[in-house]
Amino acid sequence: MINLLKRGSKDIVSRTKRLDAYLDSEEQARHQLDEIVRFRPEYIVGYTSALERLARVSTDRQKTQLAKIRLKGIVATAETIEPNGAKSLREAFNGPVLIEYGAAEFGVAAYSRYQTWNLQALWGSHLLMRTQENELVVTTLINKAFPLINYATEDIVQVKDELACGSIVALESIQGRKKDVVTMIKKDGSPISMSAIQPVHILKGEPEIIGVQYEQRPDNTLIVHVKLTNPNTLERITQNFHRSLSRDYPSVNLRSVSIVETDDIELTPAGKAKLFR
Repeated sequence: MINLLKRGSKDIVSRTKRLDAYLDSEEQARHQLDEIVRFRPEYIVGYTSALERLARVSTDRQKTQLAKIRLKGIVATAETIEPNGAKSLREAFNGPVLIEYGAAEFGVAAYSRYQTWNLQALWGSHLLMRTQENELVVTTLINKAFPLINYATEDIVQVKDELACGSIVALESIQGRKKDVVTMIKKDGSPISMSAIQPVHILKGEPEIIGVQYEQRPDNTLIVHVKLTNPNTLERITQNFHRSLSRDYPSVNLRSVSIVETDDIELTPAGKAKLFR
């Protein structure tokens, strides 16, 4: 109770309004958008999936009202964001989309500067480097009781600028955690595992896809649940996916992976989209 009172007091002083990230219905999401319009914030900060859900259900009236606010930034945090997702946020909220990258273990380590895909390392407090596999490692430079040294984030990154010593100055993208793997079956019947990043990035290149979630079966078959803006595109999306997967992994038996449409992307209790069902 004391912590809630403290947080409430800080929110009042800092003029911050908190909204529930777990949205059960489109009606609830539109109600939150109306609250945002009434509050007239300078910035909106939220889970990527929660912001994208708000953007998807926003009405023309709400988009017009949000445009009048002239937001300085829509800050997507806690989950990776794809170009299609950033585009939908810009169109709905009429403001620049910023990425906040960090973790509970080391705090915020990088932030978009000038443009979405230019994440500047906060080098005054964090030293960012990468392994040969492009996994990001972090060393905290601030005064902490338990400083981190070469902390393995397990996040695969694409570097935009780094110094000769290996210190990363800017990131172009954060693609996700390599420890998340999916398994399919080869043409010879044996299993094949790959990073879950690869299929997600193939699918999220399709503009009609607004959500992807895996269902890994015990027999090593894989079901990919996708949420679509247009159900009529499922067949084309499946063909494109199989084509891309065959090019990158020619040994995969395409019958071991299927794509199905869903209206239900499962969320964590905190409101984030789960990668696996």
